[in-house]
Amino acid sequence: MAKVVGQRVGTPEKKEPEYGTFETIGLSGLNHQAGYVYEEFLPQLQGLKAIRVYKEMASNDPIIASMLFAIDMFLRKVNWSVQKASEDQKGEEDAKFLEECMGDMSGTWPDFISEVTSMLEQGWSYFEILYKRRTNEEKADGNLVSKFNDNKIGWRKFDPRSQDSLDRWEFDEEGGIRGMWQRPAPTYQLRYIPIGKALLFRTTSRKNNPEGKSVLRSAYRPWYFKKRIEEIEGVGVERDLAGLPMAEVPVKMLQSDASDADKAMIRSIKELVKNVRRDRQEGIIWPQQYDAQNNPLYNFKLLSSGGTRQFNTSEIITRYEQRMAMTVLADFILTGHDSTGSFALATSKSGMFQAALGAWLDIINDVVNNYAVPRLFRLNGVDGPYPTIIHDPVQQVSLNELATMIAALAGAGAQLFPDTDLENHFRELMHLPLREDKDKDSSSEQELRNATLAAQIAAQRSAEKQAELGPQQQLEQIKGMQQQQKLAASQPKPLGKDPASTPGAPTPKGGPHKMAAPPRQRRDTAGSRAAANVAKVAKLTTPEFMHAREKLGDHYPEEVLEWTHEAKWFGPMDVNLSDIAMARRPGGRDPDKVKGIAEAIDSGKKMDPVFLVLTPDFRPGEGKLRIADGYHRTLGFQKSNLDSIPAYVAVVDDTKGPWDKAMHDAKLNKHEGEEP
Repeated sequence: MAKVVGQRVGTPEKKEPEYGTFETIGLSGLNHQAGYVYEEFLPQLQGLKAIRVYKEMASNDPIIASMLFAIDMFLRKVNWSVQKASEDQKGEEDAKFLEECMGDMSGTWPDFISEVTSMLEQGWSYFEILYKRRTNEEKADGNLVSKFNDNKIGWRKFDPRSQDSLDRWEFDEEGGIRGMWQRPAPTYQLRYIPIGKALLFRTTSRKNNPEGKSVLRSAYRPWYFKKRIEEIEGVGVERDLAGLPMAEVPVKMLQSDASDADKAMIRSIKELVKNVRRDRQEGIIWPQQYDAQNNPLYNFKLLSSGGTRQFNTSEIITRYEQRMAMTVLADFILTGHDSTGSFALATSKSGMFQAALGAWLDIINDVVNNYAVPRLFRLNGVDGPYPTIIHDPVQQVSLNELATMIAALAGAGAQLFPDTDLENHFRELMHLPLREDKDKDSSSEQELRNATLAAQIAAQRSAEKQAELGPQQQLEQIKGMQQQQKLAASQPKPLGKDPASTPGAPTPKGGPHKMAAPPRQRRDTAGSRAAANVAKVAKLTTPEFMHAREKLGDHYPEEVLEWTHEAKWFGPMDVNLSDIAMARRPGGRDPDKVKGIAEAIDSGKKMDPVFLVLTPDFRPGEGKLRIADGYHRTLGFQKSNLDSIPAYVAVVDDTKGPWDKAMHDAKLNKHEGEEP
């Protein structure tokens, strides 16, 4: 045998005990015997005695009752919904089935949540899961068994098993909970409900204690002293109002050798003194007897106490009430009762209280999703993954803070609107009707696209001219620029130089380049797609533009194209037809050509971008963009009932120029009656 350092000579070598991979070695340490839990060190808060004490606290004390009432009302207001496990057809069907089961129970879901909150008072709540076959059979009360007739298995109800019916718990050898033994009224027969057919809700699962811990446990001590002080105060008030009863009797009646008749008289007088009360039945029958000197042998009077008490019981009781409310972070309900406490303080305290409510709702969520939902789907032969039941946040959003946040984001350049999903989220927070008019959204976003164009162009031109102004002139321009900057900040930003951003451009190998997603991604909307069409701000040098510019030289002499070198170009981008001047041009229009272009567009043929001119008098929606080239193509898009057309847009400084008439007159290959 090898020598072990530190081991006594002659002692056998200790071997580490062997154990299996899936074998349980230790225990949780829960103190329980014969199914009864003894974790509580106060005997009056163990077993059924604790249930009676907590029930008295919840029923008799106004502060505790208001705390529990506030919790119940808060949790009843929370909205519950179903979250799909996947986006495929199975995920849709499973989520729909779970929603149906929630709404097809004999009681409402808020009623069930209200029953679960009894775990806060007692530390735990136990529910038996009752199922039903979903058919349209009529019950004895005239109602249908189910709203559905698919013969599937659904929930009938989650039936509570009251805490005061508990007899004992059933544990396995490893400390696991097997079920609950109960003796319910009115039969008081012993019944066993296995955990596999039940839901156990607990405020805490420390040591796997099935009884959890009541949220009123820490409030017991201040409640106990408050109760006693209130009782003493009540007696003291009554004595102060009625006076302290005092009876005078002969001395011989108080001596030990007093006769039996005297002793009986003393007992009667003592009982009368103890029971003196000021009420409608008040009154005393008193013996009248005098001694030899004509002094009364018996006398009765009420002594009044003068002065004030050394202790202010109201302050003491208030202190205990605050401590009771603090145990569940509900002391905000006392704010203002004693003319103290600010609104900001109450808001902060209520925020912590709502955070605690959210944690309790998460406990309910976990139990239902981990046990009730999988059992339901397995009974119907459905494999996972399963949908889950979720709750909305409990915390209320301050409308003032929400408005401030939106204004700050917009001022920082965040693009918030138009976004139907985001707007509806804000509407939900403000308890306003949701917006559902998608067509109207599209129209508004199309207008936004052109407003974006105008704002970016104006900002570019302003930046170029700003360098030419002196300090004083720049100062005078600030006010005019602020409105443009606010508009531009709330609109989509220009694209980079990625060729994939050009409409009609081929997708690069490996797919389009993806930007790193922000922490909170927004859903792709018409507004975000419109942002992708806003072009570079500079003189365009892309191959597509240079090729299109060369095509202009094939149709027009250079002298009428000199302005194209000085203009600032944007594009190609989708421009709303309502922003383009569609008035009849000199020389008229060719209806057959317009018809042919429209038919080509309808067949899916890709059209070259037209050339438009943005003059200083441009206003979105007023038809101010001039057509330099592509008049019939524009009419063709209009005939095809399209809202926009791909175009290059030139920004110029003059309201008049060759694009109005000179280019038309000088067109080299112009046919009679044709307009460029």
